[in-house]
Amino acid sequence: MLTVVRELETLNGRWKARADARGDAYQEVGFRIGIATGNYSVHGDNVNLASRLEGVNKFYRTKILASEVPRNLSPKIGVTRG
Repeated sequence: MLTVVRELETLNGRWKARADARGDAYQEVGFRIGIATGNYSVHGDNVNLASRLEGVNKFYRTKILASEVPRNLSPKIGVTRG
């Protein structure tokens, strides 16, 4: 996932440079991700949790939030804010 964050930053830089060269305004492209694990269905609790985590990213000014279980299962997930 962090590769996606870095690649989007690169793309935003390129797209902004093109817009600037044309004298156009540029609106940065962004995303937020919520990660939760468990049994999934269209209306399942874990889907709802992931959706809420995605929304909370805006408040914390983060891009990716994971619930406790996936965070504990992946040693590569760190705690960062940016």
